[in-house]
Amino acid sequence: MRLLAFSLLTFLLSGACAQRSTTAAQSNLTAQGTAAEATAAPQAKGPALIFRKTPCFGTCPAYTATIYADGRVEYEGQSNVPLTGTHQLRLPADTVDYIRREADRIGFAKLRPVYTANISDVPSTYLTMPQPDGTMKEVRVDVDAPAELTKLLEYIHQQIKSVAVAKK
Repeated sequence: MRLLAFSLLTFLLSGACAQRSTTAAQSNLTAQGTAAEATAAPQAKGPALIFRKTPCFGTCPAYTATIYADGRVEYEGQSNVPLTGTHQLRLPADTVDYIRREADRIGFAKLRPVYTANISDVPSTYLTMPQPDGTMKEVRVDVDAPAELTKLLEYIHQQIKSVAVAKK
């Protein structure tokens, strides 16, 4: 009789533990789903592009600008720029749209990741843009980039420079 009572008690307790375990697992999956949704939301609202210029031994401008579709710019000026330090700037949203359209037109997604001649003391310009598959494509230009890419990079630089000067 004791064995039967012990077996029945063990059976009931294991069922309760399994129920708690299932409930905990469901709660965990729900939390993971919520976390995944929270993570996905910022990516959808993430930067439209990131533009960065690196320093050289001379007077090359060095800064990073993270630009959003609505025109917000998170700017960090390092050297040889109108604004040093961290600043919030704003570009017209139409300018950001134009940059994105131009990048598509020149085939940014298919460009090589690096254009260089391996020369020392040449500043680099980086353009990073989200791709349709959710990845970020980065292109680094030191020298010898296609003319249309060089023109786009110069346009972006001038737009950022103009809003940085205006804030000064």
